[in-house]
Amino acid sequence: MFISLKKMVNMKLFLTKVKEYSMNANKNKHQCLIIGSFRKHYSQIVETINFFHANNIEVLSPKISTILNPEDEFVIFDYDPRDADIRQIEDKVLEKMHNTDFVYIVNPDGYIGQSTSFEIGYCHGKNLKIFAMEDSSELCSRYIHAVLKPNEIIKKLKELKN
Repeated sequence: MFISLKKMVNMKLFLTKVKEYSMNANKNKHQCLIIGSFRKHYSQIVETINFFHANNIEVLSPKISTILNPEDEFVIFDYDPRDADIRQIEDKVLEKMHNTDFVYIVNPDGYIGQSTSFEIGYCHGKNLKIFAMEDSSELCSRYIHAVLKPNEIIKKLKELKN
């Protein structure tokens, strides 16, 4: 069965419009990605996810889940593919960053670890907005746009909406 070039072009335009529509439907909510030390601060990260959800912010990553290896340097969640290596898991996180309105760092006591530093550098290179819960003395913290508690993020987003 052959499909004409015109039908293929029309189908591609149609699929593009469907994708745009579904993206715009989700844009009623702000979207963010949360980074930080999942090993050290996962309970605060979960609190932040719940707070953002309650205030109409979709958190693309991480999903609230079970950490399979709490003692290891790089956390693996129960939803991560079992056969994936660390780079594949990190690449998925980096891909999700492109669909966010901002990236939020949960960093109690200003702690920023190696993976978070890497992600901050990536965000900076992609010109993404980066906010942190607390100030940090780490070199990468110079690329954070503002230090804001979760409730201050909500307030800023409401101000921008009006």
